Amino acid sequence: MKRNIILVFVVLWAGRAFAGLVDVEKVSDRVLVLNFKTSGISNLVAVKGQKGLVMIDTEVSPGVMRPIKKEIERQFQRDDWAYVVNTHAHMHHAGGNSLFEGAKIVGHDNLAADMQWIIDYQKSDEDKKRFFEHAEKTIKDSRAKLKSAGADEKEKIEGEIEFWKLLRKDLYNGYEVLMPTMTFSDRTVLNLGDIKLELIYFGKGHSDSDILVYIPEEKVLVTSGACYGHLPKINEEVILADIERSISVLEEFIDDEVELKRIVPAHEKSITKKELEQKHNYFKTMLEGLRTAKQNGKTIEQAKEEFSVQKKFPFYNTKWQDPQEVQDRQNQNIEVFWNLLDK
Repeated sequence: MKRNIILVFVVLWAGRAFAGLVDVEKVSDRVLVLNFKTSGISNLVAVKGQKGLVMIDTEVSPGVMRPIKKEIERQFQRDDWAYVVNTHAHMHHAGGNSLFEGAKIVGHDNLAADMQWIIDYQKSDEDKKRFFEHAEKTIKDSRAKLKSAGADEKEKIEGEIEFWKLLRKDLYNGYEVLMPTMTFSDRTVLNLGDIKLELIYFGKGHSDSDILVYIPEEKVLVTSGACYGHLPKINEEVILADIERSISVLEEFIDDEVELKRIVPAHEKSITKKELEQKHNYFKTMLEGLRTAKQNGKTIEQAKEEFSVQKKFPFYNTKWQDPQEVQDRQNQNIEVFWNLLDK
């Protein structure tokens, strides 16, 4: 009993020390969405179950992840980590795995290969030199902005400075990269007793290892890098099976019988079920429409005209994106689909 009291005290004290660096949204008693306070958004999700805690994504490095982990432990008043789930291996998702000693690291079969860049980056003097130059400039520019910043903006700028200082320190000293210890090819379930997490491979697209995490008891879907509200970018390495898989997975969640109270992408605020439907419609329209256009002898230039964002997908012409940039991405996507249909 005495040890438990001391543990709770230590967790609460450490958490308060770090709380100023972390934004926390309490979705429910069992689910938190967290961000390191910076000018951008990198959503991480923590889940509490009877059989332990689950961390969905682990930021860019251990130093950056540490205050977030401490804040979760303060919020839940527990530190019994059962699983870490890496939704993919881009910058903000798998760098802090080493903080979760004893937890199973879970991801798609492709995750380990995708994570290799984190190790290679630490070994590259050229990459590190560019990073340190960028970090120094960002810290210097951010400090200059503090002089004229308002209270709300100041907090974000101070977080930005601390983020780059912590990341700089980690890269300077080097840090351990923990690879997955549990992988799957199609889907798997993590059972925590009173709550479960369904992990579903989305197919290649944003990365080679994108997965969705569905928490049915909470009606929460973590789409991470796989689904945003903006126009998708189709990876040139995809095959038709990836596109077909993405369509099939999305069909599960746009079904009228599936209630979603919260959809959490990686680097945006919540998206809506309507935006999932739009992404499903985008993939399906592109695949079926471009196949028909090609069968009818149309050229790729005619296809770009017919499947322009303005004509086919006007909901992606949003105020916060430049229309020409959106159309340029659409033209690239059409080229990827066009080549896929030749294979």
